[in-house]
Amino acid sequence: MKKFSESNPVKGYMIMEYLENLKAVHIYNNVTPNAVKEILRAKAVIEAMSLRFSPEEKMVFSENALSELFGEFFKKDVVGDMMKMFRQFDGGKLADRADEMEKIIPDLMDFKWADQLADELGMQRVLCHGDLWSMNVLWRPKGDEVEIAALIDFQTAHMGCPANDLVRVFSACLSGKDRQQHWEELVEVFYGFLKEEVGDMKMPYTLEQSLDIVTEKIECLMDDMLHYHERNTRLRKGEESV
Repeated sequence: MKKFSESNPVKGYMIMEYLENLKAVHIYNNVTPNAVKEILRAKAVIEAMSLRFSPEEKMVFSENALSELFGEFFKKDVVGDMMKMFRQFDGGKLADRADEMEKIIPDLMDFKWADQLADELGMQRVLCHGDLWSMNVLWRPKGDEVEIAALIDFQTAHMGCPANDLVRVFSACLSGKDRQQHWEELVEVFYGFLKEEVGDMKMPYTLEQSLDIVTEKIECLMDDMLHYHERNTRLRKGEESV
């Protein structure tokens, strides 16, 4: 393999080959809020850097990443096949839920709305990673914890709403307890990092805007957790069958 260098055209794809002592953190693993702060620092650097982009440089990145990527994947026939699979799962156990799910598919799959979220909220678009979760972070062991070594996989990088990256990180990296207890603190820490990186330039959005959009998404996650907690409690008490 050709040595990593500035002249190596695939240098961005080979970074894992040249970093040692790495530890995988899977979706079922959690990291501490302090470890997440390191990701937030890196995200702040990326966002601040994008504020210096020229119009030509911004055009390199899509402004419709969700509809271009997921819109192509979740075609009507694909979604129909998924619902059919759910209906047939385990002798039809999920059939009723699949019927309910199918009713709200248009809302769940409104990727064009999601792409316009920053504009709708009056936030300046910034460079987003687009797929920022635990397995797209290279980690190193640090005592009983981990620390960030690098961010990887920028294939879905785009100019969009910063909350998409934040919610994905919080959901993938933190335990439910830590997410509920620390998400607001982490958003404030991130905004502090962003202020440092932005310097004398105009901030692309306010702290309140970032808190509001993350709140909406976290509330939906909490609604899900409350729903399943209530259901599991009924199951344990024998008040409901599986």
